[in-house]
Amino acid sequence: MRLTQLEYFKDVAQTLNISQTAAELHVSQPAISRSIHELESELNLTLFIRKGKKLSLSQEGLVFKQTVDNIFNQLTTGLQQLEQLKQHAQSRIIFTIANSTPLMVEIIEQLHHSLPETTILVRVSPHNLPASNPGFIDYYYQLTDHPLAGYQSVPLLTERIGILVSNSSSLAKLSALSLADLDTGLIKLSTSPFQALVDRYLTNHQVALPTVITTGDRKIICDMVSHNLGIAFIPEFSWHAYLNSQQVCFVPLKDEQLQRTIYLNYIQPKESEFHHKVVTSIQKYFTKYQTRKGHFQ
Repeated sequence: MRLTQLEYFKDVAQTLNISQTAAELHVSQPAISRSIHELESELNLTLFIRKGKKLSLSQEGLVFKQTVDNIFNQLTTGLQQLEQLKQHAQSRIIFTIANSTPLMVEIIEQLHHSLPETTILVRVSPHNLPASNPGFIDYYYQLTDHPLAGYQSVPLLTERIGILVSNSSSLAKLSALSLADLDTGLIKLSTSPFQALVDRYLTNHQVALPTVITTGDRKIICDMVSHNLGIAFIPEFSWHAYLNSQQVCFVPLKDEQLQRTIYLNYIQPKESEFHHKVVTSIQKYFTKYQTRKGHFQ
């Protein structure tokens, strides 16, 4: 018994007309007639009652039709489930970042809004990628402050780096700061490409500020600045999740050269609508910062 025989039987049982079924299936009438005769011979049953050119289902045919309908319904359900698995296999995003970033939560929130069925993994080390999983097709992305060699790199946001000061500090009254204005201790972010950028900038300008504390916790930085225990270099926009406080403010530097650009890096996959949606969704998230000024004012 072949699936083609069952398909021909199901369609003839529906139309009760071999010629019509042959036309709908784009096969010859003799091929369908032969298939049904072979099926009846194999089952040793008469499935159709033939009166001239008219067909009707026999009692056995009615019972067999119900069985065949159930088989095809189950097959259709199974194919739909396989298609859902196929779609799921195209929906895992893996982000690798050099260090934790306050941007990640809002980027994930944006992706869940635009791609609600997406599975997202975040790895802090780019060298610690998860093993391939046969249930997924993985799309890898990296957020960095410089383009990566061998990757497609999309600039997402260029932002000024300024000074976070306490509202109780005299520095908060200035519209912009020069390095000569800084006469207090520096609160630094540890093991961060961003802090390395700031340190190079200070070294190039031959400025040595005493370090009050070095920490990897941005909230501690904000709290210490709010108590006027020092100042910190911060990016204008991308730390906002940690620095939403009425006790601190962002003061830009007079030297506009200190800035950074955030890039989305990826290995160009084959043409993929899913990948395009991921990149577009992340870009959409960053557009809200393009015209925003003075976030901490």
